[in-house]
Amino acid sequence: MDQSMSHQNKTPRKGQVFTPDFMVSIVMLLFMLSIFFISWNSLIAAQISDSQDREMYEEGQRTMKTLVSSPGGGGFADEPQVLNETKLEEFQDLDYTRQRSLLKAEGFRIEVVKNNELIHEAGAETVEGSQVYVFNRNMAIEQDDEFRRVEVRYATWR
Repeated sequence: MDQSMSHQNKTPRKGQVFTPDFMVSIVMLLFMLSIFFISWNSLIAAQISDSQDREMYEEGQRTMKTLVSSPGGGGFADEPQVLNETKLEEFQDLDYTRQRSLLKAEGFRIEVVKNNELIHEAGAETVEGSQVYVFNRNMAIEQDDEFRRVEVRYATWR
């Protein structure tokens, strides 16, 4: 009998597998991982949004440059910095869907202003987007054999 008692004392005693300390450490690890994933997803979402904003701004700049470019660029100018009124009127007469497809824009508005008076407009009547970019260029337009100063405004949104 002595031998059997000594044998029982030599075998290691098994403790509880899930102690309170272990449970607390698991909860803390899960909490830390969830905070990491939430912050990581926020960073990724912000980068995607920033790149979309940047892309939209660059597209707007390219479109404005094309609109006021000289011949061969597909714009409204016959020579650098001088708008062709006939081209403006032809574009203005197109329906909005055709204008959008030519400019490859989701939403846009073009205004040509002379002395604070709107002389040409094309595109949507109202701005309907949550992100709007407006580009302005000072140009000239030939009217009655005279060059007149105008401001071209191009707004695009998404």
